[in-house]
Amino acid sequence: MAEDNSIKAISFKAIPCEIDGRWAVRMEADADIAEDGEFSIEGEIHNESTVRTARLGKGRQRISLTVFPENVELWYPKGYGYPHIYPCSMKIGPWVGNAVIGFARTCWENGWLSVNGSRIYIKAAYWNDTDDAERTVKSAADANMNALIADNPSEKLYAAADRLGIMILGPAENPYHPSAVRNGINIHHPDISPAIQPAHLFSCEEDKKKCMESLSSDGSGKKTLFGIEKLFLRPSSFDRLIYLTQLRSAFDAINAVTTERIRTGESKGASIGILRDSRIISGSSLASDGSWKILHYAARLLYAPLCPLMAIEGSKLKIYAINSGEKDEKIELSVKIRDFHGGKKDAREYSAVLRSMEARLFDEIELGRIMRNEYFCYAKLSTKNSLRERNILLDIPSRLKLQDPHLKAECRKTGPRSISIKLTAEKPAFYVVIDSGPIRGVFSDNLISVRPSAEKNIVFMTEEEADLEKFIDSMRIMDLYTAMC
Repeated sequence: MAEDNSIKAISFKAIPCEIDGRWAVRMEADADIAEDGEFSIEGEIHNESTVRTARLGKGRQRISLTVFPENVELWYPKGYGYPHIYPCSMKIGPWVGNAVIGFARTCWENGWLSVNGSRIYIKAAYWNDTDDAERTVKSAADANMNALIADNPSEKLYAAADRLGIMILGPAENPYHPSAVRNGINIHHPDISPAIQPAHLFSCEEDKKKCMESLSSDGSGKKTLFGIEKLFLRPSSFDRLIYLTQLRSAFDAINAVTTERIRTGESKGASIGILRDSRIISGSSLASDGSWKILHYAARLLYAPLCPLMAIEGSKLKIYAINSGEKDEKIELSVKIRDFHGGKKDAREYSAVLRSMEARLFDEIELGRIMRNEYFCYAKLSTKNSLRERNILLDIPSRLKLQDPHLKAECRKTGPRSISIKLTAEKPAFYVVIDSGPIRGVFSDNLISVRPSAEKNIVFMTEEEADLEKFIDSMRIMDLYTAMC
């Protein structure tokens, strides 16, 4: 049996398929055979193997083998099951080819995406090419996304998505990857506000003084201020400019995604916009170094399987609860309207069983007699195992009579790579964001509101060994009042 040095070059692929109702893996290899001879050919997956021998002639040969694995688990997108994948291999003489595959049945049914018979609500962002596919896809998964929309998906993107349960909606299916789905839906995405369109304006981003001076220039500078000042007061520093432009893009996404998620039975999915961008001031949810921007933390709340959502329509505040998970959930929902001094105007509570894939309207609160610029609404949705909170301001931020919250932070190291931050406030603080400076990591939450009666405890998970003193020196905290004062 000729084996040693008999194969000079080879390529390999493994294709999952169904044959007569059974899962199978068709393995194919293109080989350059140096000499005629008899070869042992073996395919293996999930402890199942098939072996045969074949006589191969000298020259280029295509060799195939089919293996029927037993009891394989199916691949599911995040939020609907586990993304099971399996290593498989093919041996031809001395050569071994390896691949990783998954098994999934994907189709479009009446406009809905179905994976293994489960109807999927798509929670997406648009993919821009990046060398760091693994990190970027993991950030998408950590923000409760289950899909990325990509025009030209790469093998690196598919491989990361296979492992993390993220569907790749592209121009065509790819039979080698369970994450690959032909894009059969036009998903609504938020309109990018003028505050983040002219990112080319900030070609001198590192020169903060020049950047601020450019806001007063004609053209793009005025468009940027127009986009900010439609909602906020003019920023007086570079840090406040960054905060308010990021917050504006988060507002756009919150409005767009909320509109889609409350359209019971009609909306099949939503997008927050662009996942990652190389520019500091842009509509992306991740910065060029992969760090999370305000929009990404907003996405994690918006895309949570269970969450409260609120929308103002005319003179009414509408209160919703959303369940995009695979199971019915028993929920408790409480809603409070308070003023910026902490006083309570209204309080309501609800109990219900929220069905899978349901968006339910619980109440409509008339706002006609409320001074909207003096009040906000707080909603809390809780189950036996989870808690979700949401605030909504009843007027645009620039008109609000906000009070100085006098935010305070206490930090302590809680592990080799974790730092705990306790936030307290004397008056309600809105859209509180912690900036870790050059220290890379992810916060357990980072777009929050802090009320005088309820402190917030945030955990920062660092990528390297946590240095408490360095973190405290680098940490900056911004909130809506501070950004506009």
